[in-house]
Amino acid sequence: MNTLYVAMEDALLIVREGAGGWTVDQHLEGMALQCVAVDPRNKERIYLGTDDQGLWRSLDGGRTWAPVGKGIAWTDVTAVAVGQGQAGLGTVYAGTEPSAVFRSTDGGETWAELKSLTKLPSAPTWSFPPRPETHHVRWIGIDPHDARHLYAAIEAGALVRSLDGGDTWIDRAPEGPYDTHTLALHPHARGRLYSAAGDGYYESRDEGRTWKNIESGLRHGYLFGVAVDPADPETVVVSAASGPGRAYSASSVSTIG
Repeated sequence: MNTLYVAMEDALLIVREGAGGWTVDQHLEGMALQCVAVDPRNKERIYLGTDDQGLWRSLDGGRTWAPVGKGIAWTDVTAVAVGQGQAGLGTVYAGTEPSAVFRSTDGGETWAELKSLTKLPSAPTWSFPPRPETHHVRWIGIDPHDARHLYAAIEAGALVRSLDGGDTWIDRAPEGPYDTHTLALHPHARGRLYSAAGDGYYESRDEGRTWKNIESGLRHGYLFGVAVDPADPETVVVSAASGPGRAYSASSVSTIG
């Protein structure tokens, strides 16, 4: 059976497939939700980032929730991802506003900041246009082929990478995306990255060392979401709009494949 977790603006939807069809349960009503991730080693363990209420965790598939995050310095958790870990627990990464990445190796009980991120040369230029005095980690991607390889998208300013689980970071490639909103990786295409960014659609085939901006077939240049066919890394679906105003209201959809 399949289960989908959908972080909405004011509630979490849990969509479950059962013998009689699909059911939808609503949780955490009234909370401003930002992101959600499931532990690949334990599908009952789920992490949820919120706007100004920190990080929350469920140990029973989303039926009950409790706040976690001792060591996360900020209450605005804008990105969360879980990779392969040890002792039955995935390694959890949480991104915040202002931009910082925190790591937990004990199932979210304690956290440590990966401080080298904010020491990158591009860091002084990071700025989120609606609130130019700040910026945030919009997305965290973990390489399905090597869990030590991480990618952090800063909105706005950089898509950066780490080859050692976040201990050190490599700054953005000059020709790479500047304003990535969603990053996808593929289990059948090692080294390939797909970036839906405010400055266009980008792909890398060498783990983010170099990038190519692909515009053919797109009617709009402001990209927000990207999804790749699990069986075919050449089939890509993106959400695209003429600009940020349209992206957050009515949007267009284009396909690359």
